[in-house]
Order: sequence, then structure tokens, then C-alpha cells
Amino acid sequence: MFRVAMLAGVLASVPALGFAQQAAGGYNCPTAGSSLERTRGDDITYRAGTQAPFVCATTTGTQRLLGYWSTGEAFYRNGRPELERMLNTAFGSRQPAQASFTYFSHSAIGHIPNRVQESWSVPGVERVSTPAGEFEAMRVERVFHIMDTLYRYRQTLWVDTRTGTPVRSEVEHTNGIMAAHVFSWRAAQIEARQMVSAR
Repeated sequence: MFRVAMLAGVLASVPALGFAQQAAGGYNCPTAGSSLERTRGDDITYRAGTQAPFVCATTTGTQRLLGYWSTGEAFYRNGRPELERMLNTAFGSRQPAQASFTYFSHSAIGHIPNRVQESWSVPGVERVSTPAGEFEAMRVERVFHIMDTLYRYRQTLWVDTRTGTPVRSEVEHTNGIMAAHVFSWRAAQIEARQMVSAR
């Protein structure tokens, strides 16, 4: 009888077959097959979560932090431990959290090494409006600064707390040079697949 009760307790804690499992820190990647159409930039279609916390795979083979930032970029290779700690606090306990780190990266012109400082923060959840609708979303702020230069931008990303889908990005550049891959957009349409339980 004791073993039956234990087994029932374990099964009750496992999500229904077919649904995305809870990832570290309370964040779930968008369900496999879900797609995000943006007002600017390519559409993103998700394949699944990955072994790395807060990282989602896409159908193009790219892995994306919070379903958005490519993990192939220098910031992720250099700041991953700090980012994971921050996101665990923010998504897990819904407490404001911050992280900062520095690293060396090469410029796009002439491969000159640059020292970069990044400051990230997650102030909390807020309601955000997009052409795809309104969402309760976690606000994530990133400040990128090439040290000893004027090059700096602030990027704010909102991530839907229900589906894990990024729904809006706003970028403020503080100088005339703009990175081609860093731009503002909003969700134009989201097709969030709902997998049906096998029960």
C-alpha cells in the first residue's frame, strides 16, 4: 500500500504525457511546432527545449536563450553562469535580478579585440501590447557597451510567461552606429501549438 501511495505521488508530480516539461527556473520553451511571426526580422519556429537551462532549439538548428538570443554569440559563451543565476531568480521566484560581466570580442571590421561590458536585469512581469495581442510578460533588459568607446545600446525583451515565447523587443542605440542584428520588433502573430495529452 505504501509503494502504491508513493508511486501515485510521483506520477502526480509528472506533467501529462505530451506537454512540455518544466525547465529550470520556472521557464518553459515554446511548445515544439510553435511559431513566432515578427514585424521585423525572420519568423522563428521552435523545435524543443535543450539540455541547457533557458535555451530553446529552433527548426533552423539555432539555439536561443529565452527563445530569442543566439547562444553562438560571445555574450553567452562568456556570461552563461551569471545569466543562468539571474534567470533562475527572476523566473523561479519572480524576484528582480541582475547580472553583469565583461569579455573580449572581435570587431566586425579588422578583427580588432574589444573589451565588452554587459549588464542584464529582470525587473519583473508587466503587461505588453503587440499586434498579436496582449501578454503578461517577463521584462528582460540588456545593456551592451564596448568599453572605452561611445558604442552602447539597451535592448529590452518581453517574454510571455505562459508560453515562453518572446513577444517584443525594443532597442535604444546611444550613437549613430547600429548593429544590423539588433533591432526593435513586435509579435505580429503567434501560433502556439497545444499538444494533446495521450490519456
